[in-house]
Amino acid sequence: MPPAWVSPRESTLNTKQRIRFGVLPLRRLAEYAWNGALGNGLPVRPYYASLDVTYRCNLKCVHCSLWDRPEGEEEMTLDEMKEIVLKLKGWLNLPALDILGGEAFLRPETMHLIRFAAGQGLFIHITTNGTMLTERVCRDLIGLNIHKVAISVDGFNSVTHDRTRGVPGALRRTIRGVERLHRIRQELGGSTRITIHTILNASTLDEIGAVLEWVAKTGLDGFHLVPLDQNVGGVDHGTNGYIYEDDWFERNPLWIRDIPKLEQVIEHVIRKKGGGYPVADPVSYLRHTIPYFRDPGGIQHKRPCRAGSELVKVTPKGEVTFCPYEPPVGDLKESTMEEIWTSRAAAEAREKVQACTKKCFIPFCAWNETERMVRFWDQFVSKPKPRPEPGGGPAWNDESGGFMPPQEQLVNITPSARPPGR
Repeated sequence: MPPAWVSPRESTLNTKQRIRFGVLPLRRLAEYAWNGALGNGLPVRPYYASLDVTYRCNLKCVHCSLWDRPEGEEEMTLDEMKEIVLKLKGWLNLPALDILGGEAFLRPETMHLIRFAAGQGLFIHITTNGTMLTERVCRDLIGLNIHKVAISVDGFNSVTHDRTRGVPGALRRTIRGVERLHRIRQELGGSTRITIHTILNASTLDEIGAVLEWVAKTGLDGFHLVPLDQNVGGVDHGTNGYIYEDDWFERNPLWIRDIPKLEQVIEHVIRKKGGGYPVADPVSYLRHTIPYFRDPGGIQHKRPCRAGSELVKVTPKGEVTFCPYEPPVGDLKESTMEEIWTSRAAAEAREKVQACTKKCFIPFCAWNETERMVRFWDQFVSKPKPRPEPGGGPAWNDESGGFMPPQEQLVNITPSARPPGR
């Protein structure tokens, strides 16, 4: 049985979108068959794409160096980004668009772009660190009824989160943004989903259970774990450039080395998912985080990479990339997506992907077709939604710089799992 706070919700799909989603599996099968008959070696077009509107960021995350890129880098104008949206709309299988950065809301044009894309009927996802979710931004997002806002939270108190995010006070600002967005959704209604993304690494491991408890009891809609990956700082900048470093995880202090504890945490998350908690990740994906951290060779033999078939990203300059370790395959400002998708550069990039043995676990590259459709159903169609019990979830405490949940809400997975100072 689901928890007491779960109650029905309306689907986020309008009639036209429901029809497009309903026929999506058939369209994908038909495209598989058509490409096979033609012998062109092309994969099925993805149903969504990511658009980085900027690499600039107001935080300095230790697992990312986008914020450390040179100032004054080229970024598309609003009109250019609108043209990109139109090209993607006409080409993607659904279409859905994830708008992110850097921190997307550092650009004043971002909200104008969101309004335009929403007006074109796209499913809109926003990925943000939450620190710039002002009253006006939140009201605009909820008023537009965009599909999802994903917010990064990397700890149950400011000691963990702020150290990971590199700026004192970051968690306080993020939680205020989450609370504001949630309050305005309750006030205005609508079906915008609010989800939390947490980096799975050594610093967050002890607090994942507590973050999940807060997500559920507060009435948020999803919780997603993102395994630590190599910090590349974008496809065209950084000390390593395009070079993948084979031993990056051995030198990274955030790499999880306590595998028994990892196993306990993952099993806890899986149990909570089975009990109705809003865990967005497929169980098979969660279980594979264990050999990813445990086995030096990685899990590529179990999860062939699908970059270049299910993952398309557009950079702030308008270039199309398949993989953060490989150069762009085309410029969407100058070409159509179909021209880029069928180009020799794209074919060569896919050949590299198929032969790749890199140790990485980027979720959207690694999901298989079943996991992709199951998660898609959970995120776009399923009706259950967490609602807070009387008294709500753990509350932010200004004095402690963290959450002070009721004693029974603390998730003590192991004797050392309780957040410091509790």
